[in-house]
Amino acid sequence: MPFPDPKEQAVLTINGQDYKEWETVQVKHTLASAPYYTFRMTCSENVPIAAQFRTLQIVPGDDCTITLAGEPAFDGKVFSRQVFYDAGKHYIEIQGASDVLKLSYAHVVHESMEFNNKTPKEIITELIKPQGIQFKEEGGSLPSEKIDRYSIAPGTTIMDACETIIRTCGDAFFSSNLQSNLVAVVGNEASQGTVQEGVNILEGREIIFNPSIFKGVPIVQGQRPGTDEVHGPDAAQIKGQGTLSSPTGQGTQVIPLEMPAFSKKLMSGRGDMDKSFQNTDEVTIFVTVQGWLRPGGGLWERRPKTISVISPMLMMTGSEELFVKTVTFMQDNGVGTRTIIECCNSIAWAPVPQANIP
Repeated sequence: MPFPDPKEQAVLTINGQDYKEWETVQVKHTLASAPYYTFRMTCSENVPIAAQFRTLQIVPGDDCTITLAGEPAFDGKVFSRQVFYDAGKHYIEIQGASDVLKLSYAHVVHESMEFNNKTPKEIITELIKPQGIQFKEEGGSLPSEKIDRYSIAPGTTIMDACETIIRTCGDAFFSSNLQSNLVAVVGNEASQGTVQEGVNILEGREIIFNPSIFKGVPIVQGQRPGTDEVHGPDAAQIKGQGTLSSPTGQGTQVIPLEMPAFSKKLMSGRGDMDKSFQNTDEVTIFVTVQGWLRPGGGLWERRPKTISVISPMLMMTGSEELFVKTVTFMQDNGVGTRTIIECCNSIAWAPVPQANIP
């Protein structure tokens, strides 16, 4: 799919060789859905790159970088190659993901499988270090309170172990970046631009769906090892609750805490995370715009930045704070070059106040 305009050129570079003129292109940056940064590119006998089928030896494990309109958009590895041919058709599909993907397959290997008196950041950093992946925070910082003890069962993947920790941190979610770091997104940053009905929105879709109105605030139930000071029901029957949305709010859900309940704040953080997650779908908006670049330059970003949407059809005035969850860069013969931006309303993604530790 040749595009003379450099603003619509996608280049996949593997082992120092550039591959262009793909028939379809998709690069996705997402939040809270591992492996977070992915791509999919295809070609068939209809485009010049197909002439290189016999030499197009791209295989899983190859290092890969992608630029869109000259802007870095991906750095990771190929994880899938699919080829089909018969007498009349030839087709190849290449998919890849950031190196964070291996955290979903590698298991925790640790001398004691236990982490004592460490902060969430310290535990996550130690868990992913053997895989050569660094941990970063964006938009804010994880709670600094230390966890007395965190034990991991043998056979647990690194990603599962990390997600158990992040779920105790309130309004925080994992993602990645162009350096294939594991990133905790905490809080929001400034708006990256405005999209408007009748101006630059090609397609708009809105979902207002919030089953949590029937559930209230989650109650978290857990237990901890007994001591001389804390024992019996005080250790075995501990309850906590997420932050109340109103003085009369009552929790109607019970969430078993995945780790020992050493503090009330840890439990309330877990409740707040679940409450925030349930509210995520309260208002979700998908807008499609032409091209890959923001009006001010640079690619649209998944980073903890907001976006303004002005659309009477979607009941958006532009004053609402919308948190960007997923950015999907696309290109094909049917619709050309587009970006789909998925964003959630500020009520759903606003930072949740943490309860005080008694």
